[in-house]
Amino acid sequence: MNKYTKQVCEFWVKNNSRHVTVDKTRISLLRKKLRDAKPKVPDWQMPDILPQNPAAFISHNFFINTVNFAFTHFEPPYDKYALNKDIVGALASSACFYRRFGEKPINPDEILDITSSLKKTKKFFQGINLPPLIEERRLRLRIAAGALKVAFDGRVENILKAAKFNVNILMEYMMVFFSYSYGSDYYKIPGIEEGLRSNSLFLNKRIQLWMLIHQGRAIHSQGKLPLLKYAEDIGPVADYQVPRYLYATGVLKYSPSLLEKIERREIIPYGCPEEIEIRCATIFAVCELLKKTKLTMMEIDYFLWAEGRKIQTVNHHLTPTTAY
Repeated sequence: MNKYTKQVCEFWVKNNSRHVTVDKTRISLLRKKLRDAKPKVPDWQMPDILPQNPAAFISHNFFINTVNFAFTHFEPPYDKYALNKDIVGALASSACFYRRFGEKPINPDEILDITSSLKKTKKFFQGINLPPLIEERRLRLRIAAGALKVAFDGRVENILKAAKFNVNILMEYMMVFFSYSYGSDYYKIPGIEEGLRSNSLFLNKRIQLWMLIHQGRAIHSQGKLPLLKYAEDIGPVADYQVPRYLYATGVLKYSPSLLEKIERREIIPYGCPEEIEIRCATIFAVCELLKKTKLTMMEIDYFLWAEGRKIQTVNHHLTPTTAY
């Protein structure tokens, strides 16, 4: 567990939640389900979505996760972004990079060209529809590409090398050098202390997902990709699908007012008490699962996310944000 995840868990334990609770009995039941399911570390071998070439994979993974947020539209009919009828959501976004760049590494100058106008960015992501928050995607891609050129000679592998493949150093690098594109997943909470980042609670969804995907591919790469060190410190990924699954299994309990908002598909603003509680409870619950099952985030994350996507009887909450 990294220091930011630990901080979130401590915050959850110390603060009385009004809208979300965690049912520890249900965690024990879910532990049994996970034990029976025996989730494996995914190899992230996805033809036409992620490249096979190791160097290409490293660069695609970086830019893919720069825009890995908010794929459900926030107005009726609340449809998901789709490249075609089979590839939707985050996978559709990833496939756009493969459609354009294929099995070659992405040059930041090419991203700067794609994001030089909103029209070009829309063309890049065009599928059956467009993803929401398209301007926010354009800006984050553009600023990430510029920062990569300036700080790391345009090569994602230089980030990994500079951090000595240490996930804790990598997290700091991403929060500092890519603060706009990757490091903005935090809440201002009075009383939280973390050095220069006092009063801030960092959840770092996309940074941690970036590392999880890399580590999954590296584990199965037969040495073609470098493994990250201290991967056990990668924390839970608090997105839309994981809390949906935890709610559906009874691990998370919502207040009647919050449940009504979710069922009616009302917008729950980023940083409001309900939204903070959903995500902090998710992180706490997943950390409890990790302790009880002795599994790793590499094993458990994809399982929780994939199971959440299967659920059609429960809505996920709607929060327009670039954080997740």
